[in-house]
Amino acid sequence: MNFFGEIVLPIVLFIIMVGIGISTKIGDFKSLFRFPKAAILGVISQLILLPLIALLIGWLFNYNNEITLGLLVLSLCPSGTGSNIITKMVHGNLALSVSLTTISNFKCLFTFPLILNLYLQEVGGIYGEIQLNYVEIIVQIFSLTIIPTALGLFIGEKAPDLVVKSKKTLKWLLPGLLFAVFTAIMFFDEPKNESVDITEMIFPALLINVSSMIISLVFVKLFKVEARQAIAVSIESGLKNSAIGLMIAATFIKVDSVELLILAYSFISFYFTLVISFLLKRFVLNGNLNPIE
Repeated sequence: MNFFGEIVLPIVLFIIMVGIGISTKIGDFKSLFRFPKAAILGVISQLILLPLIALLIGWLFNYNNEITLGLLVLSLCPSGTGSNIITKMVHGNLALSVSLTTISNFKCLFTFPLILNLYLQEVGGIYGEIQLNYVEIIVQIFSLTIIPTALGLFIGEKAPDLVVKSKKTLKWLLPGLLFAVFTAIMFFDEPKNESVDITEMIFPALLINVSSMIISLVFVKLFKVEARQAIAVSIESGLKNSAIGLMIAATFIKVDSVELLILAYSFISFYFTLVISFLLKRFVLNGNLNPIE
């Protein structure tokens, strides 16, 4: 990682999180009290289920430690910027989606360094020598997620007219901006290890994306969560803010395969999440589009 990964990406990520904050209303968090079961199950899915899925994929497909580590990093990332957009497009529960996106940013402050360190120490060898500084990771995540989101919320509450005028623009500008940075990283800052090819990372990236959506959906439906809420949880589980993962990987882990896997995921996850979400809309909602929740 060089210019785009180390300098441009943090700036863009900060701007994106401010935009998310501007697009979020304090009232959106009322959904946590309106749908407590779905919210709790959504948090459990992201906190416990997704890391287990990542490790299971690594074991089932006999992936090496580097790819498994990359899958684990992705599973620990907060929900992505496009999850709310897709949830709205497929008639999922938008308020629940917004709440879970915000909660996942707070959650990863602690789960990221804790679970990663546990895995690295368990694997041992050269990976056991990677020391993740809890304080540095927490400060980095806090400064690039919580602070700009809070700033955006403040701006949104103080200047509601600005929110109305900018909402449509932000909805497409923010993901597009992130996509442009990822493209620049791939072409200009790509790790120079010639033995690692980004095309080899597409399949594992696809696996973690799709399996996270399907398994989390089945998980919440086992508890009879309403269809729109279940779809929101599924999308939140499948579409991750991979920019955070790339920042952590580039700054602390510094393993080429991990960074390339996250880049591959960044390019395909939005589109595959969109396709799977429309299939869920067709088969899970089953035409039941009454204005509930």
